[in-house]
Amino acid sequence: MAWRVIGRLESGQTQRSVADTVGVARSVVARMWNRFKETGNVRRRPGAGRPRATTSSYDRYIQLTARRNRTENATQLQRQLLLATGRRVSSQTARNRLHEGGLYARRPMVCIPLTPHHRAARRRWAAEHRDWEQHYWSQMLFTDESQFSLESDTRRVLVWRDRGTRNNPAFVRERSQYRRAGWMV
Repeated sequence: MAWRVIGRLESGQTQRSVADTVGVARSVVARMWNRFKETGNVRRRPGAGRPRATTSSYDRYIQLTARRNRTENATQLQRQLLLATGRRVSSQTARNRLHEGGLYARRPMVCIPLTPHHRAARRRWAAEHRDWEQHYWSQMLFTDESQFSLESDTRRVLVWRDRGTRNNPAFVRERSQYRRAGWMV
């Protein structure tokens, strides 16, 4: 966008018409034009803006700590950084550094615990039906039971994980299906 603005200004258009065409404020166009006239470039000057609260080694430390202890929250990671390095950062900064490293706090996938017998039965069923054709599957009706609990489950445990790793066994929390009172539907 910046080079389009400069190109239009060099072709003789006014700053007001360029701002209206591109859809930005006139002050933005004026700043770009002044920066281009001063430096010959439209990029931000190096060192402009607020300095980062952490160095790259602190960033790596936060990310490594989160990968080792996936269920710790950002406040706990912030405290660990303070104890290890003496550097105080906000919990939001810790979250930002984790996001930059591709880690996001997500609820773990919940499943009922499967015994070895359950796993063997599922494998056997899948092997028996491996060669079924489309018309057999169209006659099949899959049903599932859902339990509506009388007690609340806040599910506040979060896991720091990368995108696309939801089904990784390390991020799955097994929970008994019959752990509290409720209705099965």
